[in-house]
Amino acid sequence: MVAPRLGIVLLAAGRAQRLGRCKPLVPLRGRTLLAGALAALALVGGPVRVVVPPRSPRLRAAVRAAGAIPVTNPERERGLSTSIRRGLRASREAGAVLFVPVDLPALERRELARLVRCWQGAPRRLIARRLGPDSGGIPLILPRWLFGRARTLRADQGLKALLPAVGVAERRLIALPSAAADLDTPAELARARRCWRPPAR
Repeated sequence: MVAPRLGIVLLAAGRAQRLGRCKPLVPLRGRTLLAGALAALALVGGPVRVVVPPRSPRLRAAVRAAGAIPVTNPERERGLSTSIRRGLRASREAGAVLFVPVDLPALERRELARLVRCWQGAPRRLIARRLGPDSGGIPLILPRWLFGRARTLRADQGLKALLPAVGVAERRLIALPSAAADLDTPAELARARRCWRPPAR
């Protein structure tokens, strides 16, 4: 679907302190969150690099079994920014990188495809999920010229922290309704299991 210059990074090294278990391996109606995220990314094409915590043999094995590439983040205790830097280092040959979190169980392929098509039409723009009238977050495609800025993020700063410094003409925000629900707590997981519907293709 896309040129090989688009790297793909799935962020799966979070501490999941509120959930209290390894989030990527949490089952939801017959498949893990990891498997669901990789299925949503299948249409994008190219290798998926999955940032994982250290000492996670089961998760690394699951990543490899799914045909993806595990990227260990030994600094994950220092926050989300360290996973972003690891993902960028693993994708240093790419002209842009698509970042997706592992905990979006309803994420639809067609919405990711819309994000990628927008980037294809403007490969130097930052393309992000719209969160508000003038704010965005991941899923997000980071162009190469912003890699350096992303490496300056610290602690639990995410990529959305970059948006205020990026001019309106240099970014585009896209509505991704299927990315609205993430899983951070046991209550959210229980609700997802009660209300779950298969994501649209």
